[in-house]
Amino acid sequence: MTPAKIFRLSVAPFVVLVPLLFLIGLPLAMIALASIRGGEGNVHHFTLQAWSDLFKTRWIWETAFNTFGVAFVATVIAFIVGTPLAWLIARVNVPHRNLLNFLCLSPLFLSPLLSSVAWDMIGSRPTGIINFLTGGLFQPEFRLRNFWGISLIMGFYFSSYVFLYLWGAFRNVDPAIEEAAAIAGLGPFSTFLRITVPTILPAIAFVGLLIFVLALGLFSIPAVLGWPEGFFVLSTRIFFLLSIPPVNWGMAGAMAVLFLPVILFGIYLQRRLVRKGDFTLVSGKSARNIRIEIGRWRWPATAFIWFYWFIVAGLPTIVMAVISMTAYAGAYAKLSFLQYHKLLEYELFHKAVQNSLITSILGATLAVVISLGLSYLIQRLRPRWSPFVEYLVSVPLGIPGVVLGAALLWTWLALPLSSLVYGSLAMIIIACITQFLTTGVRSVSAVLVQIGRDVEESAWVSGATRMTTIRRILVPMLLPGLQSGWILMFILFFRELSAVLLLWSSRTITLPVLTFEIWREGSYPRLAAAGMVETILIGSVVLLVLLLGSLWQVFNRFRSRHGLQQRAFQESVSD
Repeated sequence: MTPAKIFRLSVAPFVVLVPLLFLIGLPLAMIALASIRGGEGNVHHFTLQAWSDLFKTRWIWETAFNTFGVAFVATVIAFIVGTPLAWLIARVNVPHRNLLNFLCLSPLFLSPLLSSVAWDMIGSRPTGIINFLTGGLFQPEFRLRNFWGISLIMGFYFSSYVFLYLWGAFRNVDPAIEEAAAIAGLGPFSTFLRITVPTILPAIAFVGLLIFVLALGLFSIPAVLGWPEGFFVLSTRIFFLLSIPPVNWGMAGAMAVLFLPVILFGIYLQRRLVRKGDFTLVSGKSARNIRIEIGRWRWPATAFIWFYWFIVAGLPTIVMAVISMTAYAGAYAKLSFLQYHKLLEYELFHKAVQNSLITSILGATLAVVISLGLSYLIQRLRPRWSPFVEYLVSVPLGIPGVVLGAALLWTWLALPLSSLVYGSLAMIIIACITQFLTTGVRSVSAVLVQIGRDVEESAWVSGATRMTTIRRILVPMLLPGLQSGWILMFILFFRELSAVLLLWSSRTITLPVLTFEIWREGSYPRLAAAGMVETILIGSVVLLVLLLGSLWQVFNRFRSRHGLQQRAFQESVSD
């Protein structure tokens, strides 16, 4: 047996699985341990008292109904809004398609905390914008602090996810199917409902389970719109148990363990759908990129896309910008930059901005490197244990951020060297990497599968080693995809709130946490100012990375052209 094979069979599983089990498996085990652990001080014993107390409470079933009910309704709303958007952009001849595509994706860049606060301020009776614009004469009943309001805003938020995933599915549908439907006398919209949608049902089921699982653990929107009215879901109830004295670790752990099997089963079903989905009607290389003609309806369709952008992204951003320039909530007559001046004089704000930039830039870089290694393992090496790695990486996707943060907190407090990490930015980076590792692996894998194995095989035939091939051939070809993955990870890391809510201190506070604490104080103008700074910082870094990527492409083209000219000159001289 060669040394390479010995390494692949014995050492490689240890190198890959142990860190993953430490990041994901150990925190989950700590959640279960916290639910059956009792005692005070250094004296502990195993008990089911937390479980007994949990089922004696009156709110456990109400919390369960709220959690699953809101997640279900939000998923339905997300599909009602996002599915037509994906079809219009992917299949219909709407004008300015690239611009409209960006508008449909732009809500992903807006923090759900800021979006929910903006909508809350729009409909507020005493200090709302509608109340101000109408002079108090007309104020419709526009309350979002209830089951349906929370479901609506969550549905708006996840509609971009539906668009992102279904756009590719609609794009790959063979146009011959729709042409046959047109010949049979079906109109464009009848074809959409009766032919196209049934064709991509596996993709719809996959995205539906994904959105439902994500909605089960969302924290920001239920916290802003539900907490003030005593409306709790799983994530907000667990945070309430762990942040409001007396802290109840046992009951919080029991709640997490109670819901985790449902979430993990949803992930399992989602993965089964990906593997078993029947895509025989989806074409491959021979597909023709033909757009459906809808005649005069193309302009109402375009107006619908613009209206979607205005409601989901444009209006909340404008509202937050206006509120950030008021002296206090409701003072819309006199606008100024007073809140921004106060933020600049606030020392904790500077610390939060610094920490957010460090954790997001460094964390996104580490996450992309780890994701590249895991993607190469899953897509190229494919050892026998790779399915276990793939499933283990998918688990954090469905774990609520608050639960994951609590699990990491319990894990590091139990370790002997916890003082090296606890209370540091490293702990926040670890939490964010664990939370979004699934997203990183999937974004890199989506690019890696598009590169044929023959590229690497040609390098091996030429004498290059595997590491040389990865470093000099594969990584340069993956750079555009890695850049996109880094940007996505940076945005997610920068605006992450729930996973770090239980991990921060005055030295490690981040901008989303500071924004959330300002919201708890009730200072909406200062919150809006901090939120606008967060949005501007994210946009600035993303534009800078895109600019650097463009400059790198120009440099590579120049170097390639110069190299060809130099080689031609040398050949002419030698002749």
